[in-house]
Amino acid sequence: MTIVSDIFRSMSYGPAPESTARAEEWLDGHDRKFGHFIDGGWVEPSDGEWFDSINSAKDEFIAAVAQGSEADVDRAVAAARAAQAGWAALGGHQRARHLYAIARGIQRNSR
Repeated sequence: MTIVSDIFRSMSYGPAPESTARAEEWLDGHDRKFGHFIDGGWVEPSDGEWFDSINSAKDEFIAAVAQGSEADVDRAVAAARAAQAGWAALGGHQRARHLYAIARGIQRNSR
């Protein structure tokens, strides 16, 4: 009888069959640098600090990402509070339509 631990010991691991080409192309199209998304747009970090995101499997650079500061958090929270009134004023059906549209976009781009 085969047991799970035998199967795991015998499995040969290799690269995932999925290609990273589309993701790499998207990253290159954004110059591999990402700020904060606040109030509907990308903004630079207030203190100008960035950190590198690294693919640990290959020890390769993925992108530079904005390092958030207290000022960045305050700005994001203020934008969210300002948007809350409009979101709350929408009916449940309208909010659901927005959420389903986001989900469809994620599904469409995940393939």
